[in-house]
Amino acid sequence: MSEECVFCAIGEGRLDALVVGENPRALAFLDRHPISDGHTLVIPKHHSENFLDMPAEDRAAVADLAHDVAHNLSHTLPRFEGFNLLMSNGQAAGQTVFHTHLHVFPRSAGDGYHLEQKPQRVPSNEELRAIQSLILAGAPARSDD
Repeated sequence: MSEECVFCAIGEGRLDALVVGENPRALAFLDRHPISDGHTLVIPKHHSENFLDMPAEDRAAVADLAHDVAHNLSHTLPRFEGFNLLMSNGQAAGQTVFHTHLHVFPRSAGDGYHLEQKPQRVPSNEELRAIQSLILAGAPARSDD
């Protein structure tokens, strides 16, 4: 783990966080800059930079803990009507803390937050088939499964 990584420091207990859940491999804590009340970050306790770097055990632990957090939020927050799961991977995708983290943020109708974006263009079926072929032909086997 990196001493410079704020999420590693939180996962190791060297930095305080408002913890709302934990399992042996993952930790959930309230986001200090929330999009909505209850906005929670779920991180693997062991450092990985992004989703592709995360070992299978950590992926499962983060997913299980995110499920528990969403369940708890749905039963405790008065304005809970739904939730988003969001993970940014890489600077181009908006990742600013380079330790894998999954956002779980509660939603309610009319909360003012919008994820919707219209595509700049709609690809043809032929273009989609070409992309499908590239993905299926070019993916090397994963080493951690």
